[in-house]
Amino acid sequence: MSEHKKVFARNIPGTIKIPLAYPIQFGEELIEELEVRPMNAGDQRRMKTEGNLPLPLVAELAMYLTGQPQVIIDEVTGSDLKTLNIVVLGFFTDSQKTGDA
Repeated sequence: MSEHKKVFARNIPGTIKIPLAYPIQFGEELIEELEVRPMNAGDQRRMKTEGNLPLPLVAELAMYLTGQPQVIIDEVTGSDLKTLNIVVLGFFTDSQKTGDA
């Protein structure tokens, strides 16, 4: 049995599931989707940056939001990586709304 364990509980409201076109083999476990929970203020504070996030910080944020270890996030490739980046960065654009929404 694999020692892989996600950090957060399932079924968090607003969680986005990303089916992987390129599943990740981790020991005996095949990871076929990533679940990305909504970003919270603590996640944003961890980033300690202003303006655009450099890609290494997007990957780090993806670890927090998926509950996956770095070794898994490092294996996300191709269109899956693009989708993961869009979802993670989308939390920033959603949180920037001001005025009458």
